[in-house]
Amino acid sequence: VVITFDVSQAFLNADIDDEETYVRLPRRVAEILVSIDSRYQEYLCDDGSMIMKLLKALYGLRKAPKLWRDTFRAVLIEDGYKETSADECLYVKFYDDSTSTDVSIHVDDGYLTTSNLVEAEKLIEKLGNVFKLKVTRGPRHLFLGLQFDFNYATGDVMITQPDYVMKIVGDTDYRVAETPHTAELFAIDVNAKKLSEEERKKFHTSVAKCLYLALRTRPDILVAVNFLTTRVNCATTQDVRKLNRLIGYLKFSAHLGIKLGGDSTGKYQLFAYADAAYGVHSDAKSHTGLFFSFGRGPVYVKSGKQRCVTRSSCEAELIALSDLTSLVLWLDHLFFELSGRSSKPITLYEDNTAVIHIVNNGMATSDRARHIHIRNNFVHQFITAGDIIVIHCGTHNMIADILTKPLTL
Repeated sequence: VVITFDVSQAFLNADIDDEETYVRLPRRVAEILVSIDSRYQEYLCDDGSMIMKLLKALYGLRKAPKLWRDTFRAVLIEDGYKETSADECLYVKFYDDSTSTDVSIHVDDGYLTTSNLVEAEKLIEKLGNVFKLKVTRGPRHLFLGLQFDFNYATGDVMITQPDYVMKIVGDTDYRVAETPHTAELFAIDVNAKKLSEEERKKFHTSVAKCLYLALRTRPDILVAVNFLTTRVNCATTQDVRKLNRLIGYLKFSAHLGIKLGGDSTGKYQLFAYADAAYGVHSDAKSHTGLFFSFGRGPVYVKSGKQRCVTRSSCEAELIALSDLTSLVLWLDHLFFELSGRSSKPITLYEDNTAVIHIVNNGMATSDRARHIHIRNNFVHQFITAGDIIVIHCGTHNMIADILTKPLTL
């Protein structure tokens, strides 16, 4: 069961932790304060302003977020919750009957999931006695701009952002597109006309909005958005056309999102896919795509340009696989803290047979592979320890392809 809540005026619930924090009220604000209570008249400075000592973590104060975090954390710790080492904003509590409750907090928004509703309601009641809460229960939740629709009968959840998509589309009459980009996504026309500063800022804003959407619920547009983020400081008319096509695709597919749940048998197990597109960028760098799931749907995705130029597709794939390994081990650690069980050995899917051979056999001694010695052995140590297994996945089944390559009809 899921319960979400919002803490009203969150920062003001935290006390200042010292005796030397002051704020100067400008003259107009001081006048308003005096008009409310004339007793403040004697504290006015010669210029009409007023200096006040802060007792609460006022919004805008640098340390206010930390003071609020410490305040909220103290309530949970007092109630028996444990702060997870994988994420300092996530707390979990196990009960004697093997049920549990976990709470994550994002500034003043809380997200609680539980298999023990009685204990969870006790926590909500306790939080309500300390803070002023706005609580949401039921199968639908709006949280951080995301719409969660839970189906408790099937044990899955659909996460979408239809309202946010329509804000991006707006009233502009974009031409509908059935894919977010074409095969020319990574091509750069050096002769294309550069945008004016005003046009560039508008382009930058639109790309940033699309990035937020892509990282939350629309991994299908992530590779296009990631490329456009590299163009925000030097955008041209060609980039605008690519952005317009992307938004046209969003207009066509505003209802899409991600669905999370168990696999076809209802089980939850961590697995991941790694893929790389070799040398697709204009500076000859490759592109990495990573896809992580606990059963169905992505719990985390990553798409981005690699930081170094690789000499072969094998090397590019190995870089992607080593990045995948570190992240999947962190996710398994998080899963263990929330559930008490691990997915090890975790299955990693890779479509390059040469890479699979290299990491399974450890140190490479050939001239062609010696320079990737560190990344190779980084992955190999976890294979040897039994933490991961790397399995070949045919290109037609490689889910991470959508995060690395241009899509065509």
